[in-house]
Amino acid sequence: MHRSLPVSAPPTPSAGPEPMAARPGTVGIVIGAVLTVVGGVPCLLCAGLAVSARFGPASSDPHGYTMIFGTLFAVICAVPMLAGLAILLPSIHRRRSSYPGQHDVGQHNDRVQP
Repeated sequence: MHRSLPVSAPPTPSAGPEPMAARPGTVGIVIGAVLTVVGGVPCLLCAGLAVSARFGPASSDPHGYTMIFGTLFAVICAVPMLAGLAILLPSIHRRRSSYPGQHDVGQHNDRVQP
């Protein structure tokens, strides 16, 4: 008696939309750009003030408040700037972290398990 193997249909590609993390839409791009500019411009200005206070003449900032608060405000303004850059840069292009012994999804383990 001859047995035939069951025939299955080939898998169909999914027609669903891509996830938002993989590719931001127009609204995501606008929000990311606004956050980057709104946080980036003050961050650069405050960092420039702190650097000029550090390396400039001592008479321009005798107590060091420009250096202290310029650094503080630059760090605070960097948070929305980095959030905007994270929205603009799709997750496909980001590096993924891995721990020792952890394999990526695409990697195959060539060792034979006992």
